[in-house]
Amino acid sequence: PEMHYKVGQMINVAGRQFVYTNHGVGIDTHTQMGTNLVYLCEKRGMHFFCPNGALENGLVCLAPAADGSSVQPHYWEESTVYDERMTAGGAIVKAQRPPEQAVEKYPTGSLIELYGEKFLYNNQPASRIQQYMGDQCALTIAAEKRGTFFLAPQNNLALGLVALTTSADGSTVEPQYWINYAEYQELVAQQTKGEEPPAP
Repeated sequence: PEMHYKVGQMINVAGRQFVYTNHGVGIDTHTQMGTNLVYLCEKRGMHFFCPNGALENGLVCLAPAADGSSVQPHYWEESTVYDERMTAGGAIVKAQRPPEQAVEKYPTGSLIELYGEKFLYNNQPASRIQQYMGDQCALTIAAEKRGTFFLAPQNNLALGLVALTTSADGSTVEPQYWINYAEYQELVAQQTKGEEPPAP
């Protein structure tokens, strides 16, 4: 697979025009750990976010790497910001990303630890992906591991993590849900006692 858009191509998102520049400064600024992203939409198997909820910040797109084994960030500049920068003699600074390397995917049942909290990959409750990857949902970049971006819904680790990783064939980016392990243990305990688990 390869990026479905070419440098200089324009798209319309949320009523605004954006130019695909993959400007290195934009990527470095808006894909740091702790960056707040607002989910906007999915196009051609790629997910688009607005950094800090401000469209003038451009768009961050998470797309499959060329070899399909990992997720790579791409940057789209808001068209008026791009025009102003070009008029002022600005140049496109190529993003400096580490070389792509084959990575091992996380299998179902995997457990990771971030910031003193543990998270279990089981995609349950199933409704969480739709809940946290809906229009205008806020997520914070928590980590990048094994070519996968981990995002914290509402910057709250208690809500678990949304992981964006490549599909089995490497052609698209797919969301996974990692439940906070403390919540998982509570749900298991409730089910063991025969209690109805709370609505997700």
